[in-house]
Order: sequence, then C-alpha cells, then structure tokens
Amino acid sequence: MSFDKHASLFMDLVNVEVVDKCLRDMKLGKTGSQDELTAEHLVYAHPYLVVLLCDLYRFMADRPTGFVPDAFGRGLIIPLVKDRSGCLNDLNNYRAITISPVISKLFELIFKSV
Repeated sequence: MSFDKHASLFMDLVNVEVVDKCLRDMKLGKTGSQDELTAEHLVYAHPYLVVLLCDLYRFMADRPTGFVPDAFGRGLIIPLVKDRSGCLNDLNNYRAITISPVISKLFELIFKSV
C-alpha cells in the first residue's frame, strides 16, 4: 500500500475518540524528554488538548501540506548499567535507552492502533 493510501486511511480513522483512548493507554510515571513533557501533562490537561492533538496528527498525515516535525524523530539516549556488581568501565555492561518526546509516542500509539 502506498504512502498516500496509508495517509488517507489514517485521516479517515483518526478522530478525537481514538486520540483520547490512546492517550489514556499511555504509561504514566515515565521521565520526560528534552521538552520535559510527560504523559501526565497530556492526560491531566484541558480536554480540548485532545482536539488540538487530533488536528495536529491529521495535518501531519495530510498530503501535500503535511509533514512530521524534526523533533518527533529526536530522542535522548541514556546508558543504563546492566549489572551493578560488574565492571562499570566495561562498555558491554551498559545498554542504551532512548527517551522520545511524549507527543511523538502518542502519535506512534495512534498509528499502531488504526
């Protein structure tokens, strides 16, 4: 299926109810990325924010005007120690996690759910 067909399907299926459901399904208690926004900021914000987010995501999927902001692809990479009793100077004793912006995480959840 071409991108245009995916975008058209996305536009047809994404509405305020889908955005709200995906927002409520997000895990709480996670740290924020560079923008310092967390899922709690979105969950406990004014309900109109869901309408604005729905419009944003639909605009991003709209062709030819839509685009995905560069910030959606940026993340903060943090090294985590695998074994605290192991050698902390050994690079193999670390694994990396990426903290993505919460608004792009929500977009991914919506895209996966439709």
